[in-house]
Amino acid sequence: MRQREHTFFGKLDWWSVAVYLLLVLIGWISIFSAVYDPEHGQIFDTTQRYGMQMIWIFGAWLLAIVILVIPARIYALFSNVIYFFGLLLLLAVLVLGVERGGSSSWLVLGPVHFQPAEMTKVFVAIGLAGVMSRPQFHLRTWRGLLLVTALILVPAVLILLEKETGLALVLTAFVIVLYREGLPGWIPVTGIVAIVLFLLSIVWDPIYVLWLCAGVSFIIGFLLAGRKISVFITLLSFAGAYFLVPPGFRLFSVDLFSHMERYQWFLLLSAPTVTTLLVVAFRKKIMYLKTILLGFVSSIIMIFSVGYLFNNVLKPH
Repeated sequence: MRQREHTFFGKLDWWSVAVYLLLVLIGWISIFSAVYDPEHGQIFDTTQRYGMQMIWIFGAWLLAIVILVIPARIYALFSNVIYFFGLLLLLAVLVLGVERGGSSSWLVLGPVHFQPAEMTKVFVAIGLAGVMSRPQFHLRTWRGLLLVTALILVPAVLILLEKETGLALVLTAFVIVLYREGLPGWIPVTGIVAIVLFLLSIVWDPIYVLWLCAGVSFIIGFLLAGRKISVFITLLSFAGAYFLVPPGFRLFSVDLFSHMERYQWFLLLSAPTVTTLLVVAFRKKIMYLKTILLGFVSSIIMIFSVGYLFNNVLKPH
């Protein structure tokens, strides 16, 4: 048994290989059914897209075998070179890229057309592995966090410049890997909250999303704060939230302020509340209260920037 584990095939994770082959087969059959031509009914017909896909599948298998044969220390040794090679390809697209299928993120090498953005996942994975395997690297330090963020963010920005937002968003999946390796939990939670706020701000009026954030933040703050300031915080919370409550849900429906003025009054009244809670957080050294305040302020910034992000970043792509 031990001798088998030291062989080439014994080292493979056959469950992963089986899942990969199943997904490839499903994808191939899906392409065949989507572009099926009765005059070319054979799935192995290389004059059709599904036949060419078969050639790429076999080519990928050969490439996978070559990658597996290469010793792991080679990847560790050349991880930086591989990562920067990927960045050079992305930069080359901005200068030499050609348009195909409505996308200008393609490079042409003779008869071969390929998208460097599709391969960026591999380059980033190797770059991260090389950096994180260093003995002096610590993910829970600010230096470590900034380094891995830069390794992911730089290619993501280059891909966004190529107007391939979907491929750039794929890189956010590395957060799952980093969390497994010790990434602080508040980072992925913050990302999830930001996504939820972004979607809610598109579907709802932002003033309702602000009301929701205010209610959640102030209730938590009320529960965590000391008794001496709890009444003060509660009054400010209700006073601030009043300007965000839809008129039909108020105890008295006199609307003294316009739509925009309600935003301004809410921010004006919530400022002393946040300041008071911040003082409590620092005096009592309540770390989670600091996190709540940071999340509340970030939520306000996020909500007000949703319109710009959607219209100027996502919509054009």
